[in-house]
Amino acid sequence: MSYRYVIFLLTVLLFSPYLRAASVPVDMSLFQVQKQSLIQSLQFKSEQPVGRSYHTRINEVGVKFYYSLDVPKDYQIKKAYPLHIFLHGLVSRAKGRKKQALDASLADFSLPDSINVFPMGWKQAMWWTSTQVDNIYQIIEDLKTQYHIDTNRVFLHGVSDGGHGVYYLGAHTPTPFAGFIPIIASPFVLAPQNGAEHPTFLSNLINKPWLIINTSRDQLYPSKNIAPFVSHLRKAGATVEFISVEGAKHSVAWYENYRQNIIDFVNSNQRNPYPERLYWEVDAQLSYPRYHWLVIDDVLPTEDPKFVSLLQQGNSITINSQHISKLTLLLSPEQFDFSQEISIENNNELIFKGKVRFDNAILNKWYQVDHDIAQLYGAQLQLNLH
Repeated sequence: MSYRYVIFLLTVLLFSPYLRAASVPVDMSLFQVQKQSLIQSLQFKSEQPVGRSYHTRINEVGVKFYYSLDVPKDYQIKKAYPLHIFLHGLVSRAKGRKKQALDASLADFSLPDSINVFPMGWKQAMWWTSTQVDNIYQIIEDLKTQYHIDTNRVFLHGVSDGGHGVYYLGAHTPTPFAGFIPIIASPFVLAPQNGAEHPTFLSNLINKPWLIINTSRDQLYPSKNIAPFVSHLRKAGATVEFISVEGAKHSVAWYENYRQNIIDFVNSNQRNPYPERLYWEVDAQLSYPRYHWLVIDDVLPTEDPKFVSLLQQGNSITINSQHISKLTLLLSPEQFDFSQEISIENNNELIFKGKVRFDNAILNKWYQVDHDIAQLYGAQLQLNLH
């Protein structure tokens, strides 16, 4: 073997990692570096409470919110855990003490090998108000800084009034959640006369998977009244499992017999942080303008429905919109190929075609909003539709 050939082989071996790296798009490489930096910045403390504990958080105007927390006693920092939030019923009650945050009817609902949280609601902070929606969000945010949570496996459960709350959050702020489990509840309770603070667009429920459980002899929300609604959701494209507990009334005395159904549901679903299909309807006030990587910025002055239906296929985005004037798309290098052009059509008209570049400022901006390693953006496009 000649001396020159040996030098050639050594050169190839020495520089091959760099040659391989060069084949990776620059934007993706920069993104991965920043993502790894964020991952390394996460610090979870080993002395966090395990088992059952009771907590208080205070919002920006001084209101105290209580919640109970169940953490596996063998909790390990390096392991990412699913998070389950359980909303209790009879939310029109008076506010109780901290140790009443865990409603007696939910005492045995905690799911194994998971972190389980039980917020408290009351008459002045019902589940279908912005105050309570913000509280639930902030509890999730607090827990993400304290425990190692799998942000693609966050589930919202609720019983009776808590189940109405599940429908409310599912229609207004579903982005953090992998799935929803309303029990002996109805979405039709969410009306202004019942204290619902904002209009509830039931069509927004099609975006995420549902496990809906009602009972056949429920004097308030019997299965037969919910079944047609489930059928409509399925026809609209939603993934819905529906269980009718035969012979049971408005109670959860039967719950243990169906626990495995719930465990199977949560084990078989996880959030796609970059969904290819989006549907989002908003009110004129843009009370809840965002769903994942879609943000509706402005609407036309009309009483007619205002929504966006969106489909992503590779680097092509097809939008159908009604009465939307401006929107922002948050783009991730994990979803789009930034080295290629992105094309966007709205109502059969090409409105954008070109490349976008990774912007670390955008990544950090939205990370400060979401605090979610699994859902990171590298660019944003602001689009005028009218």
